[in-house]
Amino acid sequence: MGKVYALHCKNINDTMYHTLYLLSSSERQSLADIFRFKEDAIRSVCGEVLARYVCRKHLSIQDIVFSTNKYSKPFLIGYPDFHYNVSHSGDWVVCATSSNLVGVDVEYIDKNIDLSIAQHYFTAEEALDINTKNSNEKYNRFFHYLTAKESFIKCVGKGLSIPLTSFSIHENKVVHNNTVSLFRIKFYNRLIGYKLAVCSTDNLFPDEPHIISYEDLISLF
Repeated sequence: MGKVYALHCKNINDTMYHTLYLLSSSERQSLADIFRFKEDAIRSVCGEVLARYVCRKHLSIQDIVFSTNKYSKPFLIGYPDFHYNVSHSGDWVVCATSSNLVGVDVEYIDKNIDLSIAQHYFTAEEALDINTKNSNEKYNRFFHYLTAKESFIKCVGKGLSIPLTSFSIHENKVVHNNTVSLFRIKFYNRLIGYKLAVCSTDNLFPDEPHIISYEDLISLF
């Protein structure tokens, strides 16, 4: 059964951040050091430490070494049957894990976004569906499709080499060339003001993400 963890990082203060920074890899620290905005550094560091927390929780291991494929999808070296994926947006960092391929995407519902871009990045049917909704629902629907599509791309692990217009989302199914794939999308609405989607061939995910605190996060280190 897959799992989904969500960390609210808005209230991570300097002391907390310093602790998490020291728990992250040297590569992550170097990346965090060059961010212009502290919020971006916090999300980046929290993302890696959350992944480490999940690995320790489910595998009971201390020696954790991450790597990425040629499309930058992360994986845990030495554990080919353990899959995880991380996403962050605004105040939230999320991590999904499964014994099968998995991808996760969380997005802040930004009502300043130009919805006309749906015509370029979504299928004609999806763009039409967005346009038929009322004003507020248009944004919810846009990010519904966006998180679903991003989670699928991240699940497959081939990055934007897969155009968003090359497949469509029908309810919780991913359809390509008029064929329903084995991938399924799980949508979550627990995070107010955000959309969260998980994609996997594993159909067993909890009904709600597991919300963890900073104290939970550092408890296994």
